Amino acid sequence: MELKRYLVLLRRWLWLIVAGAIVGGALGYGYSLFSTRIYRSTLILQINQGTDPLRDPYNSILTSQRLAATGVEQLRSRVVLEQVIRDLDLSYTLNRLSDNTAVQAVRDTNLIRVAVEDPDPARAQAITNQIAKVFIDKLSAFQQAGFRTAQEDLERQVAEARKKIDETQKALAPLGDANDPKALSAPEFVRTERMRLQLELTTLQSQYSVLLKSVQDYRLAASRNIDPITIFAPADLNTEPVRPRISTNTLIGLAIGMFLGLGLAFLFEYLDDSIKTSDDVARVLELSVLGNVVRFPKGAKGPLVAVDAPRAPYVEAYRNLRTNLQFSFAVDATAALVVTSAEPGEGKSTTIANLAAVLAQAERRVILVDTDLRRPTQHQIFNLPAEPGLTDVFLNEHALDHAVRETAIPGLYLLAAGKIPPNPAELIASPWMDQLIVKLKEQYDIVLFDSPPILPVTDSILLAAKTKHLLWVISAGKTRTDTLRRAREGLGQVDAKIVGVVLNRVAAGSGYGSYYYHYYSQDGTRKPSKSSALSPNRAHRSGNGKEPVATFEAPPEALSK
Repeated sequence: MELKRYLVLLRRWLWLIVAGAIVGGALGYGYSLFSTRIYRSTLILQINQGTDPLRDPYNSILTSQRLAATGVEQLRSRVVLEQVIRDLDLSYTLNRLSDNTAVQAVRDTNLIRVAVEDPDPARAQAITNQIAKVFIDKLSAFQQAGFRTAQEDLERQVAEARKKIDETQKALAPLGDANDPKALSAPEFVRTERMRLQLELTTLQSQYSVLLKSVQDYRLAASRNIDPITIFAPADLNTEPVRPRISTNTLIGLAIGMFLGLGLAFLFEYLDDSIKTSDDVARVLELSVLGNVVRFPKGAKGPLVAVDAPRAPYVEAYRNLRTNLQFSFAVDATAALVVTSAEPGEGKSTTIANLAAVLAQAERRVILVDTDLRRPTQHQIFNLPAEPGLTDVFLNEHALDHAVRETAIPGLYLLAAGKIPPNPAELIASPWMDQLIVKLKEQYDIVLFDSPPILPVTDSILLAAKTKHLLWVISAGKTRTDTLRRAREGLGQVDAKIVGVVLNRVAAGSGYGSYYYHYYSQDGTRKPSKSSALSPNRAHRSGNGKEPVATFEAPPEALSK
């Protein structure tokens, strides 16, 4: 049952859900249509660790991946982005460029993807390439700076060693060559000094050779250990915008609008405590529904549809109500029945008029008494004079037989309201009304009283106390729960039986009339159907053999009270 209720709710608010989806889709499409086109340029960098033949290759790969993750943060850094702004003379702020730049390390690789978005595709490409260039230059300069200090120190030692060698050679030159025979005749101190300088020169030359080799080895090590960064895929010039995505935004708008419409439908349904179904009536009033009257179509001629369109499918609701009322009373017993509603505008006058018509069509003598002495309408429905009427009989200005008029429907009589009295409640509460009810029950099979609504005045409560029977008309989708409870409390003050409820103006297709609309054709003629012979609510002939009688749920009143 819960699923059925949700389906009914969706059907009732389908227009709102569809409207929300259309509006949402239109807004999404309009937003996409008038939004600035954004283009994206993408570049891929590859970061490798410096080569070292002694290093484990697997560790080198892991180190390269870590270097790539470090490079992501360096590429996003303020130093790089500010340098790009200066180099390209951009009108961007640092925050804007940062928001438009996406840097991401490709998982399980040593690759970095750099993407820049901009309204100008050429500028997006230029910014992407410049970011990579600035990053490579700065990282290379940083790594070179780490080796420069040690290299400069080695070069300084080489220069000092060279200088000492030159000085030693100059000091050794005047002392002559030790291999020259003439040098043998030189004094002892000259030979000793020449030997010392020769040994010192040999030592300095050895040191110089070692320092030169160290410089060469260091330069080679530096070149090997610098982490090379290469542009694996240069920035592309993408002429297809990445935003806005018109189809995606439209679909998102449709979905959001649909869900908003659905949410509003559930909200309205939650806030709406009006009576809509027979289950609601049973839950609030603990009363049975004797008839479900579907809302009249726009083509209905007037409120008296039982006469104007006797074969229309929605008239079956009143025949169904007639049948249920016959089970509520003893079939051959006379009955006086008050028909009323909680508030004005619920269609009780149209309901009682059509009920009276179908009762008369079943060969019953029926009199309809218009006791709504504040806003009488029955004389308008049956196109009869308003006077003389009930109040005229009460004032002894006319006899009852003279005031009662026969309608165009055989067996149906009307006692109109007559003059509007200043004190309707006193007339209803008078003993004279008791005598009138007894007299009418003697002359007619069924006496129907069209009474004012329960809440505004006490007329219907006073009249129900006299007839002991009341039929309650409720407008589906209009009458609220608290209104019904207050009316029920008022009726609880008198000894009157509520024989049942007529749920009026039920929406067509809500489950209460769809069977009969399919069972009958549009012009009111019956369609052949096996189910008509098998249904417990199948059509049957009334006593006169002319009117089909079938249980059905039909529509509300064109003239409401």
